[in-house]
Amino acid sequence: MEVSISSPVYAGENETRTARVSVEAPYRACEIRLAFLTPAGKRCLSPAIPLTNGEGDYPLPACLLDAPGALLMQPVALGGEGKVLKGEIFLMPVERSVSLQETVEAEGGLITLFTVDSALDALRRQVEGCAKTEDLPTVPQNVSAFTNDAGYLALTEVDAALSGTSDHPVRNKAVTAALNGKQDALVFDAAPTANSENMLKSGAVFAALQSILQPTAAMDAAPTPNSENAVKSGGVYAALQGKQNTLTFDNAPTAGSSNPVKSGGINTAIATAASALRNEIFYKAGDTFDNTDSNDLLHAYGNVRGSTSNTLRLAFPLRKLIPEGLTVNVTKVFLSSICIGTGGTVETENFDASSYINTVSVHGNVIQVKLTKSGGWLKNGVSGDKVPQNTAVAGIMRAAFSFS
Repeated sequence: MEVSISSPVYAGENETRTARVSVEAPYRACEIRLAFLTPAGKRCLSPAIPLTNGEGDYPLPACLLDAPGALLMQPVALGGEGKVLKGEIFLMPVERSVSLQETVEAEGGLITLFTVDSALDALRRQVEGCAKTEDLPTVPQNVSAFTNDAGYLALTEVDAALSGTSDHPVRNKAVTAALNGKQDALVFDAAPTANSENMLKSGAVFAALQSILQPTAAMDAAPTPNSENAVKSGGVYAALQGKQNTLTFDNAPTAGSSNPVKSGGINTAIATAASALRNEIFYKAGDTFDNTDSNDLLHAYGNVRGSTSNTLRLAFPLRKLIPEGLTVNVTKVFLSSICIGTGGTVETENFDASSYINTVSVHGNVIQVKLTKSGGWLKNGVSGDKVPQNTAVAGIMRAAFSFS
C-alpha cells in the first residue's frame, strides 16, 4: 500500500493536500484507512476510504497541521477477526500550524486515538510500534487463498489439499475436487421394479433370479406367442434353425453377386434396358435416315397406276418400327433400280424422283410414297415408251427422311 500527496509542500505553507492511497489487489476487499501522527503528537484515524480500481483520495483536514514539524501518515488495512495490516509510513513536512478556528472546523470525520504533550514521544512510540519493512508479510498472489468467510483477507496458512491432521482451512478448488469424486447417497429398491432408476441390493437380485430359475418353474418346449415362461434351449435352437441370417441386398443388379436385389434397383434396371431396347426397335422424334450417298440400299415394291401411267407407288420396309403418332418426312427418293415385271426398269438407274413426291403414309414399319409424274413414267427412260398401267414393280432405292 502506498500514499502520495497531490502536490509538494513548500516552506511557509500551511495548506493541506489530498492524499491518494494505492492498494494492491489482495487487500482491496479490506477496509482501508489512514493513520496519522500530527506534529503536536495527536494520533488520528481517518474514515474508511472508498476505492475505485484500487485507488482512493482523502483530502487531509487542516487540523492535522497542528504544529510545525512533520505529519506522519500510514495506510492501514482492517481485515476480519481483528487483523490489521500496516503499510509504509510517509512523512509530510509542516512549516507552521493553522489557526485554532480552522482546526476546529476541519476535524469532521477524524477519529482521535490519543493526544500526548510531546510530538517526539508520540513519534517515538509510533515508530517503535510499527513493523519493520523486512518483517512485513509478502503480498499474496492468489487472493482467494487468503479470503475468509467474512470477505476479509486472512493471513492464515491455507492447505492446497485435504488433510486428516491439518487444522488449516482448505482451498475451494481442493474441496470441490473432493466433492466431485463423491456421489449422492444411493437409494436401493427392495425388489426389481419397472422403470426404477434406483440401485438393487445383491440379495434382491439373487432372490429375483431364484424365482425365475428354480426347477419348478414352467418351461415351454418351443417359443410360444404370449407366453411368459422360459423356453428350453432345444426349443430355441430348433426355432432358430428355421430362420436364415440377415440378408444383404444389392441396390442394383450386379454381375457375379448372389445377393437379392432391391425392388427399386430392379425397376431402374428394367427401365434403363427398356429405354435402350426401345431405341433399338422404334424410331423417335429427331431421328433421321439418309442412304443417298451409300450402298445401304432399301428394298422397295409397288406398281404404276393411272390413266396415263403417271402414278408410281413404292413401299419400302424400315429396320425399326414407327410408333403411332410419329410423322415421317421424306425429302429425297432415288430410283436405283426399280424393275418392271416384263423386263426393263422404271426410268433410268439412280433416277432422282425427289421432285415427284406427292404423299407419304406409314403402315407399321413400312413407308409408302406416292410419286406423280405428269406424262407418265418411262420404261428404261426411253421417251414415248411408258410403263403400262397397273404394272407391278420391285427393286432397290435410296431415300432421305426424318421423323417428328
